[in-house]
Amino acid sequence: LELSTNGIFSIEDGAFRELASLRELNLVSNEITFLTSGKFRGLIQLESLDLSDNEIATVSDLAFEEVVSLKRLELSGNRISDLPQGVFSFAKYLEVLYLG
Repeated sequence: LELSTNGIFSIEDGAFRELASLRELNLVSNEITFLTSGKFRGLIQLESLDLSDNEIATVSDLAFEEVVSLKRLELSGNRISDLPQGVFSFAKYLEVLYLG
């Protein structure tokens, strides 16, 4: 699902819950500032999530608890200075992580 450059500044909890079979979600170059629990609820088959070039400064420890099939996560180009311990513990299949 391509949602790049749409001026999105917030993701409503459960916004994607009806898209259980979605495998890729691209939210590049929006204005998202934080990630908390429930934002990706229902995305149980999501394998690739691109959140690069947003304004993300805060990521909660449960931000990725719903994306258990995640293999690729891009967070580069954000304002993240610190990540909570265990933030990726739910992503058992995570192979690629971009933070730069």
